[in-house]
Amino acid sequence: MDNIFDAEPFDPAGGEQFETIIEKGSIYMTSGFRLERILSFGQATAEGVWFEQGWNEWVVIARGSAVLEFEDGKTMDLSLGDHLEIKAGVKHRVVSVSDDCVWLALNYKCCGSCPCNNGMIAGND
Repeated sequence: MDNIFDAEPFDPAGGEQFETIIEKGSIYMTSGFRLERILSFGQATAEGVWFEQGWNEWVVIARGSAVLEFEDGKTMDLSLGDHLEIKAGVKHRVVSVSDDCVWLALNYKCCGSCPCNNGMIAGND
């Protein structure tokens, strides 16, 4: 059994690390999902750089904390247990993150006929 808090084989000197836990289908094509663990060690997105993904992403903080900023100026402070959904096409960036942050990220893209493309995911306000 694997543990999301095990840091092997990750090295903080190597920067933020991503590990796919499970993947089905393709988030780059028509439909699918990828669950990944992200280990962050104090990284931030460079000023003026924005992520704009072609898929939806749900993230939860399993350890540590982070601050996200959205292109509309809204910021979100996230700590242990906090989660949010970032819809496809929404520009966002990481303002700051703790040196010990563990995220779980569920990236998903639907075929177009299911509720996840219509903002109907639980907890989405």
